[in-house]
Amino acid sequence: MKRMVFLAATLGVCGVVASCTEPPPSDPTPTTTTTTTTTVAPAPLQLDAAHLDSTGPYEGFVAGARCPDAYTHLGTEVAQTFVAGVTGNLERISVPLYSYFGVSPEPLSVTVHAVEPDGSPSATELGRGTYSGLGLGEWIGSVPSSSLIDIDLATPAAVTAGQTYAIRFAVEQDCPGGDVPAPYPSWVMRTSFRQGVDPYVDGAVWTRYRDEDSNTDWRFRDAADLDYFYDIIFQTWVRPTS
Repeated sequence: MKRMVFLAATLGVCGVVASCTEPPPSDPTPTTTTTTTTTVAPAPLQLDAAHLDSTGPYEGFVAGARCPDAYTHLGTEVAQTFVAGVTGNLERISVPLYSYFGVSPEPLSVTVHAVEPDGSPSATELGRGTYSGLGLGEWIGSVPSSSLIDIDLATPAAVTAGQTYAIRFAVEQDCPGGDVPAPYPSWVMRTSFRQGVDPYVDGAVWTRYRDEDSNTDWRFRDAADLDYFYDIIFQTWVRPTS
């Protein structure tokens, strides 16, 4: 009898010494992890630096193609300096553009630059766009107008609030076939001017000529000795980043 109990305990205890328990079945459903992605919409474009003048008087500053032996304003570049009020990406510039003598101009390059210590545009290009559409019509001089043309920059310019920058306008293509008779393929930017009062204290107009070999130095167009001040009508649009 003692030998049989010992044998049972040695050979198998299921149902004799202790109860047997089946292992739980494995869960056939795999564990799934859900990740939620939140998309943050970009900030809207914001009107930043601007000079608007609906009363005049006005002058026109010309950005024209370089044409050998043509009228002296051809081969000119025009720039307007300004102070950014918003930190972000400058994506659009609005200006009143006219054609010279009603002729369809070449594409207009619009670039944004840092400035030199003297306030002139530097060679450091921060952003660039091109305008190839129609202007507001033929330049007819000192006539008030509130119309502007929006020029979107294909390469936005990163700007910092409180820093000075320059918007440069230029026709970078030369006249096809060299010299051309008047009228000339040029753009005109409507510009306000005042005597005794600076209409836009945060910037000024600069111009330079392109000769056959290189660009000349930028020229500051405010005639301080005569107490005249010039500023292109413009708006800048910035998408804030901070």
